[in-house]
Amino acid sequence: MVPLDTPPAPDKHPAPSLAEFQDKILVPLAAKKANEVIQRARADAQQVYAKRERERMEQGVAADNFIDLLSLIAAVPPNYWLNAGGQYLRHRGAVSRQSVSELEEAQLKEFVAWLETRRVSLKAKILALYAGRMKETRESDRTIFSVCVDGKDRRYSSALGEFIRLDDSPGVCPPTKVTLADESPSKGD
Repeated sequence: MVPLDTPPAPDKHPAPSLAEFQDKILVPLAAKKANEVIQRARADAQQVYAKRERERMEQGVAADNFIDLLSLIAAVPPNYWLNAGGQYLRHRGAVSRQSVSELEEAQLKEFVAWLETRRVSLKAKILALYAGRMKETRESDRTIFSVCVDGKDRRYSSALGEFIRLDDSPGVCPPTKVTLADESPSKGD
């Protein structure tokens, strides 16, 4: 028999804390969302760069054809100066296209590097958003944590010190919209 004045045995698995939920669930979710936002921005920038490169190549072919036409016209001896001018224009056009291409490639690299510098602050911003959407409730004998992520009310319970994802709540949550707009490189970074 246990004496009446003996304290109850400590719970082997105490109820999880909000801080523990944040560390084990919200921090990885925020890091994943930040990676998605950065990957999307990088892909968008690379698409714009590739489109400009293609357009420049298409314009270059047309410009080269025009310059070739000028060179053919210039082959007539009385128009010697035009031949020399055509050669100059052909050289100048190739140098200009190459310079613009190198400049845009450097700008793309700079933008991608800038994106990487925003990863930590973006993760913190998303974590704060998720933490503000977090709720803790009790169901029966367990603690349930929920958080709105990407329009879904995700629910988690703790068992044996680990969090287990439960079925999402049928409730409606606002979508997670995070952009880099307020951290654009034009704001002095």
